[in-house]
Amino acid sequence: MSVGNQIEEAVISTFVDLIGHGNVFARIVSEIERTNAAMPNATGKDKRAKVWADLDIIFDDLIEPIAKNIINLLIELGVAYTYAQNPVLGQVARQAANVAEDKLK
Repeated sequence: MSVGNQIEEAVISTFVDLIGHGNVFARIVSEIERTNAAMPNATGKDKRAKVWADLDIIFDDLIEPIAKNIINLLIELGVAYTYAQNPVLGQVARQAANVAEDKLK
């Protein structure tokens, strides 16, 4: 993994520790990875819908209007984190990180 990817991973991890409420981010990343494995040929939109549906079941006490925005951001960061671990997909990670930065603004 490149130094740039390691820095990006560390920044994302630090940020989500602040807003991710314990192991929520790790569970979201796990759900993204599980969905990617189960639906390798699906579109991002379909995968996002599946992740949302599963998280709605798992975290029904968190799914409120404000929490939905935070979880959506955590999903975007989880995608960037997952791709940052794979140097071949570094360009995709950069695009996902740009989306996450836009959501923060």
